[in-house]
Amino acid sequence: MRVLLISYLFPPIGGMSPLRLSKFVCHLARSANLERVDVVTVKPTSAHPVYWIDREAADTWPDVVKVWRTYPGPGWAFGKALLAADQSTGKVGRAADPEAQMGKVRIDVHRRLQLAIRKARYGAYRGLLKPLAVPDTRVDWLPWALHRGRRLLRETKYDIVWSFGFPFTSHLVGYALSYVGRIPWVVEYGDPWTFGPEADSAPRWRRVVDRHLESALLRRATRVVTCTEEARIGFLDTYPEIQPMVVRTVPHGYDPEEYLGTQRVESDRFRIVHTGTFYRGIREPHTFFRALRELPRDQFEVSLIGNVGPEYRPYVQNLGLHDHVRFLGPLPHREIAQHQKDASVLLSLGWSGGYQIPAKVYEYVGACRPILNVQFDNRDPTANLLTSLSRGVSVENTEVALRAYLRWLFGLWRSRELDAKFDLRPLDSMTWEASAERMADLLREAAELGA
Repeated sequence: MRVLLISYLFPPIGGMSPLRLSKFVCHLARSANLERVDVVTVKPTSAHPVYWIDREAADTWPDVVKVWRTYPGPGWAFGKALLAADQSTGKVGRAADPEAQMGKVRIDVHRRLQLAIRKARYGAYRGLLKPLAVPDTRVDWLPWALHRGRRLLRETKYDIVWSFGFPFTSHLVGYALSYVGRIPWVVEYGDPWTFGPEADSAPRWRRVVDRHLESALLRRATRVVTCTEEARIGFLDTYPEIQPMVVRTVPHGYDPEEYLGTQRVESDRFRIVHTGTFYRGIREPHTFFRALRELPRDQFEVSLIGNVGPEYRPYVQNLGLHDHVRFLGPLPHREIAQHQKDASVLLSLGWSGGYQIPAKVYEYVGACRPILNVQFDNRDPTANLLTSLSRGVSVENTEVALRAYLRWLFGLWRSRELDAKFDLRPLDSMTWEASAERMADLLREAAELGA
């Protein structure tokens, strides 16, 4: 089997989507009937305003895997000028000053003015510029990705084209190459495109455009892959013309070796860890921060790891929590796994809309630590997952509820009863290996349909 993968996101770009693809590609490379995997992606840059570089991510691949890196288009530089948060690093949520990484930021008039200007820029971007970029703000990558893909089609007869979004520009490329080459096409979604909380925030005219465009693309798809069963149902409800057998679910996972290979380090403080990104206006931690004031100041600490926006540091400072909330920024994935394993409790901010489970939740399961999930509505599928696994608790995003659960979890920790309250055994069914095998079977099935 010869596979052509199209994805803007791919290692060494950090995050769960590139990690997912790298796990799947390496699993495919071990398949006996795989001849070749060509990956069309972008040349990574540490100056990107949104994505970050994981310096420890894989950049060498099995012999059957070839990564073709292209120019990402001029838009990222414009985005950097518009959205870059820290003048010292040119990176959202990352500060050169070690004091700032610990949340100890001096709030002066100059910094407040900078923050106000950034918010105004972001408001203009969200309200005026972003809606005009169809299907997303990475659309300027389209000509370079198409150029490389067309060259590869002339050189190799592929059995399958596989595209991953977000960004959904990758699906435009996948559609075009599948159409030109008359090749089966597998469309994989990390997040839904035209339904869910982010889609609902777009202007009405833009939602209509996206629905028409996605509907046209999906009519060409051989298989559609989602990360949750709820998203699969969402696709079938949104596009009833699609046959149910076309849409499949391949969940996220975790790598057991990353957790089994390290020893857990106990702390004399109640340690809460969150890894990943906050989404402005959709998944934000303000209520959680306020609820933290319920805990004894000298007995807890919070570590926030990932591309966290700079606006949260002043908020924490104003609450008087700057000595207890640490902003560690993006870290290599193995360091992230260690922090997860060392936590007393792992924090997740759930998705509203009822379609998505944060990918970090699967890693939290691998870390074998209790999970505190903050629900932003009563449709959050993470709540059902945690209940079925007896892995943690879900609480509505109110200060009263969060205070009560934080007190309860802290009390269990202090009395050394926390771990016994939950089922923290490893789960082989939720590993990357299990999900990668499902994806491999699905790709083989799609390729056979086009044979």
